[in-house]
Amino acid sequence: MLPIIYIVWDNPIQLKQHRKSNIMSKFTQHTTPIIGIEIETTLHGINGQTIGIRKIKNALANVEINYCQVEKDMTSSENTVFEIKLPPFANSNNINTSWLRTELDKIQTALQSINARITNKCGGHVHFGIEWLDDNIMTANQWNELQVAHVESGQSGFFAEHKTDIMPFELMKNVAYRYGLNQNIIDGFLPNSRTNNTYCKPIDRQVLSTTWKRATSISALNQVIGGKFYAVNFQNTDPNRDHNKRTIEFRQNSGSIEADKILKWVKLITKLFETTDDKFLDYSNNARTETTPEQPFTQGTRLGQIWELCRSDNGSSVQDLMMATGTTRSNIAGRISEMRSRFGDSAIVTSTQQANGRSYGSGDEFASYKILKTFNIGTDAVTALPANRAGNPSIWYGIEDDLFEYFNARAERFQS
Repeated sequence: MLPIIYIVWDNPIQLKQHRKSNIMSKFTQHTTPIIGIEIETTLHGINGQTIGIRKIKNALANVEINYCQVEKDMTSSENTVFEIKLPPFANSNNINTSWLRTELDKIQTALQSINARITNKCGGHVHFGIEWLDDNIMTANQWNELQVAHVESGQSGFFAEHKTDIMPFELMKNVAYRYGLNQNIIDGFLPNSRTNNTYCKPIDRQVLSTTWKRATSISALNQVIGGKFYAVNFQNTDPNRDHNKRTIEFRQNSGSIEADKILKWVKLITKLFETTDDKFLDYSNNARTETTPEQPFTQGTRLGQIWELCRSDNGSSVQDLMMATGTTRSNIAGRISEMRSRFGDSAIVTSTQQANGRSYGSGDEFASYKILKTFNIGTDAVTALPANRAGNPSIWYGIEDDLFEYFNARAERFQS
């Protein structure tokens, strides 16, 4: 029997902004998520860690599964919960015919053969990598087969070629936001053991907070969420922490050894990524450089004089503008406001009294204005659309009828 080697995600590297040769191409277009599935189960009449692990490994080997790590779940107490960790695999959207479905069916058969059971202590954790497979280069089936060959040859790490760059920060942030916004709905189609659970706590309060809205880094998102034991967490993605994964973890799903149940949850979360990417993000790449005119006003007029002085290399103080034009501070401020309206806020830089070497209270005349000859506007980063332009934030947005009906049937069952 070949040795069982656990495949880990890439070692941490500095996270880079998402880029493609054509930034108009959305991250989830022509890509397939790379996911890591963790299956938790118990064995009837077996609490011994060594015996249980050996029994599961042997059952998996009987169906030619030699690439999983099997270990005791560290959070289990009364009954030993065993955890079967699959290496990262690419998962296509067709859950009925995918390569991963075939492998999970084999794992299900193996676990059923040794009377594996699910208790309320078992969870269904899924890690979504922040890099996905580039479908333009390789299919999911091809990548997964290379992944298995990589493991079974005893190589460390995992097959890392043909992946995209890091997904946009705003995609990560808005996926978690929408999950938290739908926390009550998600709680409704999961058993009570997976709601307000110590190891998969809700995130609705966090994503609605002011600190979440202001967060501009993965480390900040991780800090606001509160760490690992939340329904969605960024613990493994935070570059300020030691880790061997670069994933967003979804911990709330109930435990199951059934391939169909596992993959329906995976598809729901995949759709959350796809619809967020499609309807909640702006890829317009509208960064550009503008130039202010040398003199847009009539030479010799007060407006022309203000423009000429402010468009100099050092700009001009309010006091100098007052002296040059014979007008008041408020009149100068009004003319500058008109110029901002016409040429854009970014065209004019205001410096405070303190910036000009004065103390607070010295007088507004010691503030200054500088009209830039060239200035940048817009951004080349992927940004979040404003609420009035974004899609429907419901977890059901873009979900096919069969998946919608499946989860709502579960909700009716748990609530009856």
